[in-house]
Amino acid sequence: MKHGYVLTEEQGTGSFTWDRTRARVEVTGDVTDLTEGLRTWAIETATREQYDDGRYSAYLVELDANSRYDTHNALAFEEILWFYGQEHVPAS
Repeated sequence: MKHGYVLTEEQGTGSFTWDRTRARVEVTGDVTDLTEGLRTWAIETATREQYDDGRYSAYLVELDANSRYDTHNALAFEEILWFYGQEHVPAS
C-alpha cells in the first residue's frame, strides 16, 4: 500500500467550513515512522511555502492505485495553528 502526507487549510467561517488541499506528497516507510514525521513535514512545508495565518491539518493517508486518498480515513492526523510564520502553541 502506498502512503501520502496531505496538508490542508481550513477555509470559511463559523459552522460553514471546508478544507483546501495545500500540499500532498507520496511517502514510503513504516507507518509508525511516517506518523512520527507528519508534524515535522507539515511545519517545514508551511515554513518553506510561507503559508498565511490559519488553521491547518496534516494527514497520513493511504493512496489508491490512482494516488487518490480520503482524509476521513487517515492513519494519522495533526492540527496546526499557524501565525506569523510559525506554529502557535496555546498556553495551558
